Amino acid sequence: NDLYAGYKTSAGMDPVLLDQIPVMEEALVACGFTTWAMVQWEADDALAAAAAVAEADSRVQQVLIVTPDKDLGQCVRGTRVVQYDRRKDEIVDEAAVVAKFGVPPSGIADYLALVGDTADGYPGLPGFGAKSAAAVVARYGSLDHIPESAADWDIPGLRGADKLARTLAEHQIGRAHV
Repeated sequence: NDLYAGYKTSAGMDPVLLDQIPVMEEALVACGFTTWAMVQWEADDALAAAAAVAEADSRVQQVLIVTPDKDLGQCVRGTRVVQYDRRKDEIVDEAAVVAKFGVPPSGIADYLALVGDTADGYPGLPGFGAKSAAAVVARYGSLDHIPESAADWDIPGLRGADKLARTLAEHQIGRAHV
């Protein structure tokens, strides 16, 4: 939120839907459900924290994160911590994250930083599409490890590397000095 003013605002959300959130929270509490009101943190943060706690518990056979949200793909671990997309009725394990995004779960945050995420209101960086973002993140593992100069990039078949490197520099992303 501090780095990008447009991140996760309720701008554009239907006011009728927005007004229903506190009513739904009250109804859930009245029914006896435990709720975690997210005031300072995002709901994604609560889901990720709960998944990490459950993963660390040896009594838990499998952690099922019920959301199609791409952000939560970074929490997936093998077949032990998975996502369930109820709309598609599919389980997303680590192999499925790699197949879908071209990066492992550890690269999801950096991948989304480049391509953007409309669900979070983040536009990404100009020139980066799914293929170029996946190639760069898969090769370097982290935005912090991407060489500043495209001449130092070792990504066969990547088109427009010079322009992409300039975009990263303009947005102060990537700090490696090769």
